[in-house]
Amino acid sequence: MKAKKLSAILAAISVLTASTAVTALAAESSQTESANEDLVIKGNAVTGITEKGKAEKKIVIPEGITEIDCRLSQCENLETLEIPASVDTINDFGFLGCKSLKEVNVAEGNESFSSADGVLFNKDKTELLVYPAAKTEDTFTIPETVEVIGLGAFGDCVNLKTIIIPSIISEFVTGSISGNSVLTFSEGISDIYYAGSEQLWRTISNIENVVIGANTTVHFNYGKETDSSTESNSSDTETSSDVETSSDTETSSDSEVSSDSEASSDSETSSDDSTADSTDSETDSNSSNSGAATPDTGVAGLSLTLGVVALAGAAMLISRKTR
Repeated sequence: MKAKKLSAILAAISVLTASTAVTALAAESSQTESANEDLVIKGNAVTGITEKGKAEKKIVIPEGITEIDCRLSQCENLETLEIPASVDTINDFGFLGCKSLKEVNVAEGNESFSSADGVLFNKDKTELLVYPAAKTEDTFTIPETVEVIGLGAFGDCVNLKTIIIPSIISEFVTGSISGNSVLTFSEGISDIYYAGSEQLWRTISNIENVVIGANTTVHFNYGKETDSSTESNSSDTETSSDVETSSDTETSSDSEVSSDSEASSDSETSSDDSTADSTDSETDSNSSNSGAATPDTGVAGLSLTLGVVALAGAAMLISRKTR
């Protein structure tokens, strides 16, 4: 009898304890889920969006949350998402379908994720996780640090038309939802410029599963044609410069030859003129000397004649006196 009473008491205590525990858990769960008006939070994870949250343009994940384990596509108006330093896990499909999203910002202290200009990366930016679908720019250059492009990273882009991909990319993360492949690049993207060759493109992991829009064109060896054109223009410029220099040298040479010829000609002409002047001077001098010598010779001859006549006259006088 006592044993039966004891068993009954123990059973009652067990039921009461279990009921109290369930009530406490329900209360805790209710308190946790109602702690944020925009998000459904269980433990340290965001598991859903409230009706109020679905209408919000900006959602701030509270500090202390470590996991985003839900599809944010329910938030049709969501433009900005703020992620705290505590988050270390994000659902692979978390951002698919967020067609109004313009930016994702990660707190600086986060050790698992980072952001740059609204684009979501892992911490060291070797993996690009999400390019916001409604980001306004029409051209995006993937940083040279990125090696992996995440699942559907560019799959919902509305405004983006051109993507420039570095040759360092080694993997595309691919997958499907309900049997449908997730678009890696949206239909609106018209051009993809890849820095490597077509052969290198084909070696990227999962490239065979990458889904690209029907109107998208992939261009290879991006940047190399520009470098080649620049080198060609540089070569043409140098050649042109050499031609001009050669032309200038020839012109200078011709000018110097012409100058030397003219100087030589002038010198020779001057020399000829000097020689002519010298010849004329000598001729004038000779002519002058010749004219002066003729009068002197005549006077001397006359004096001599007169002297002879005088002597002859004196001799005749002496002869007569002697007689």
